[in-house]
Amino acid sequence: MTEDHRLTVLFTDFAPTDQAAMQQRLPAHWHAHFVQREHLVASDTEDGAIEVLCVFVRTRVDESVLRMLPRLRLVATRSAGFDHIDLEACRKRGIAVCHVPDYGSASVAEHAFALLLGVTRHLTQAHERARQGSFAYRGLTGFELEGRTLGIVGLGRIGRHVARIAVGFGMDVLAYDPAFAASAARPAGVSLVTWEQVLQGSDILSLHVPATEATRHLIDARAFARMKPGVVVINTARGALIDEAALLRALDDGSVAAAGLDVLEQE
Repeated sequence: MTEDHRLTVLFTDFAPTDQAAMQQRLPAHWHAHFVQREHLVASDTEDGAIEVLCVFVRTRVDESVLRMLPRLRLVATRSAGFDHIDLEACRKRGIAVCHVPDYGSASVAEHAFALLLGVTRHLTQAHERARQGSFAYRGLTGFELEGRTLGIVGLGRIGRHVARIAVGFGMDVLAYDPAFAASAARPAGVSLVTWEQVLQGSDILSLHVPATEATRHLIDARAFARMKPGVVVINTARGALIDEAALLRALDDGSVAAAGLDVLEQE
C-alpha cells in the first residue's frame, strides 16, 4: 500500500478520551472514523468505504456486519480473544483477521488473584459489614493460599503468568492444557496433569482458555461432581466456559464454596 492511498479505518467501542491519543499516532494517509457504540449500524460504514475495522470484544463481527462493509480487507481486534469474530465468514470474503495475543496478560493474571483473594477473604461481605458499622469477624474467616493447590485450565500466556504468581504464594500448581507443546518451556513449579486430575486435585480452579464449541460449558454439572468439596472457581476468560445454572446449584449445595467471576455467559 502506498501513502497516496487514503486508507479508511473504522474504530468501534472507542472512548472519546482515547480518540485524541489514537489520532495523534495514526499515519497521515489514514482516514479514521470513531464510534463509541459496540454494535455497528449502517450510518457508521462511510457508504461502504471502510477497508479496516478495528473492534473490541463487545463488537460482534458476523455476516450481517460484513455485508455493510463491501470493501473490508482487515478486521483487527484490540484483544487476545477473537470468538466475537466469525472467522469462517471472513475467510470466505478473503478478509484477514488479527488480534493481540499478549493483550493484558499480566493484568488478567493479577485480576484472577484479586478475585481469588476477594472470595477467600470474604472482602465483599467484610466491606458491607463495615459500611453498616459492624466490625464483627464471625463468619468471615477465610483460608491461606500457601500450601493449597491451584488448578489452571489453559497454560497460555495468561495461564503461565497465573502459575508464576501462585508459586510466589507458596501454592502447589496443577495445569491442564492438551494443546501445550511437550517442547514448550513449562513454568517452574507446575505439574502438567490430565483433565480428571486437575478437577479432582485442585482446591482452586482458574480458567484461562478461549471460548469455542469444544470449551462451551466445559465446567458443567459433571465437572463439578468430580471436584473437591468446597472448591473455589475463578473465571477471567469467557462466561460460556461455565454452565451457570450448574454453578448456582453447586454454590447452593455447598460443593463449590465460592466463585470469582469476571465474565458471564450473557453479558
